[in-house]
Amino acid sequence: FTLHEEFWWAVPFALTSLQTKVAGARKYTELVKLCKTGRSSLASFVELAFGRALPAAEALPYGCLAPALFGGADSMGVAQFLSPSMVADTTSYDHARLCEAAEALPADLGEEELLGAFLASAVLLSASPVVAADAEAAGAPL
Repeated sequence: FTLHEEFWWAVPFALTSLQTKVAGARKYTELVKLCKTGRSSLASFVELAFGRALPAAEALPYGCLAPALFGGADSMGVAQFLSPSMVADTTSYDHARLCEAAEALPADLGEEELLGAFLASAVLLSASPVVAADAEAAGAPL
């Protein structure tokens, strides 16, 4: 994915709506379509969602796009999403390690399994030191 640099300056104006008004099922459908395009496309998308700091992040409820993209409003209009505190520091995201983890995945994974594996890996690779330490203590491979 290549996004024009000006895109990132517009994102803060859409974060709340993207997070709370776009149905989680709609986001899920689009993410599964992305998985069908291949692992490299999914890896690029995840890198933009987790690894790119938003401009003026200190004034926003979160520092990257991931909390607004992953989750959303359910059929009752209640939004549930990735906790911003889990991905607070975009500098901790390690794309090379995500790619290593992706290569280790079985080739015959379905789209939903692939999406889940990429998201779990990205969250662990973006996690605050406390979350990362807890995951490591629990035996998480990343």
